Amino acid sequence: LDQNCVFCPERMKSRGDDVLRRVGSKAWSFFVIHARPAYAHFDAQQVLEHRMIIPEAHIESEYDIPPEALALRDEYIHDEEIHAAPGTAVQSYTRSANSPSKSISHLHTHLFTLSASPLAEFEYNMVDGVKKATFIEPTAEQIDAIEQSRHHL
Repeated sequence: LDQNCVFCPERMKSRGDDVLRRVGSKAWSFFVIHARPAYAHFDAQQVLEHRMIIPEAHIESEYDIPPEALALRDEYIHDEEIHAAPGTAVQSYTRSANSPSKSISHLHTHLFTLSASPLAEFEYNMVDGVKKATFIEPTAEQIDAIEQSRHHL
């Protein structure tokens, strides 16, 4: 463990992160926490919930985790995807270890619950961050069409 890493267990406890769930065994376990700050949108969809899946051990790359541990994480993600509430979808992503936009070296996977509300307007600047985010509210018929298309994939 890295005592300075914000995602190692002791630092998470000191920040007051609540572990929503623990996936796996003691040897290779992942914590699921609410992300702070949460994203307002992802892939032009409104984010209803933003969680992160974080290995308990200080790992920097998916290449450093045995395949059976990655399978546990992926099984958790798949379970969340197939049990998504109507009108929502679950999507995940993990940046590669060498990604220039990766701000924390401890491996983590973002897990989003997205609404069927697409982004209509968006304003952002580097000083203030998100200044405006407006989403289109789909009709019940449009949500049904989205659900039908997801089941035909």
